[in-house]
Amino acid sequence: CIEEAVNTLPEEDRFIVAIDRVDEVHKYDRKQQEKAVQGLFLAETSLSTIRRLSIVIFLRLDLYEIYDIQEKNKLISRSLILSWRRRDLLDFLFSRLITAESLPQLHLLLEEYPNLKNDIATAMVFPRKIEGEVAEDWLWSSLANGNDDVNPRQILLLLFLAKKYQVEAGFGGSAIPIFGESALLAAAMELSEFSYIEIRDVFRVSRTFLANCRAGRLSQFTLDEVKELFDDAEGPTGDQIHQLERLGFLERVLLQSGDESLHQEFRVPKLYTRSWSAASRRLA
Repeated sequence: CIEEAVNTLPEEDRFIVAIDRVDEVHKYDRKQQEKAVQGLFLAETSLSTIRRLSIVIFLRLDLYEIYDIQEKNKLISRSLILSWRRRDLLDFLFSRLITAESLPQLHLLLEEYPNLKNDIATAMVFPRKIEGEVAEDWLWSSLANGNDDVNPRQILLLLFLAKKYQVEAGFGGSAIPIFGESALLAAAMELSEFSYIEIRDVFRVSRTFLANCRAGRLSQFTLDEVKELFDDAEGPTGDQIHQLERLGFLERVLLQSGDESLHQEFRVPKLYTRSWSAASRRLA
């Protein structure tokens, strides 16, 4: 029926079906969501042979990584991963800011000096240093997960939260820089809590281990040091570690010992540990 409908279109037309917000389907039932996504993959495979018809499925990469779906391997040649470079994310951040009606001076400055756009915007929006780091470096170290990825929605949420804390402190948007350090630190703390809760309650991966890491404020450790903190009922420890790495909750690092031998450890990024407390610690 779909092929017949497409064939009724003028010869020069192309029919594109875009499917988005899949992560909202069976949000708290990962197995059901996997089945729904698997059904979409099967439908795409079946319909891909119809001339002038394209099915485009948008999926969050973090969710896609933890799906145990065989059809993923069959779609590699027709898949595209959209990634963000550091400079792209800053451009995205400032492009959203200059659309604010309350910031006409920022918009005019950036139009007048396009080659200095990011430098000007950074100086007007953020303090020169935050927690002793240059603002741009602080943004990345605070928002990057274990895969060194920053999600654009986290940047928007950070700005939204920073505005909330700035207003609560009695400051408007007319001062330069627009956001003070205290508002940004409070926003980063709340964003960290949201990010931890998402891994625990939305992805529902290794919930026992996550709770133990938070309770012990563990930020860096070897697998041997924490293997007793996993619940076997949630799957083999190796599988749990693999999923946590794919989601970016854990970063695998190689360290050199005093005898110059290498050993493997795992690190939990600041994105998740900031809200645990300043006393997040490394097991040694």
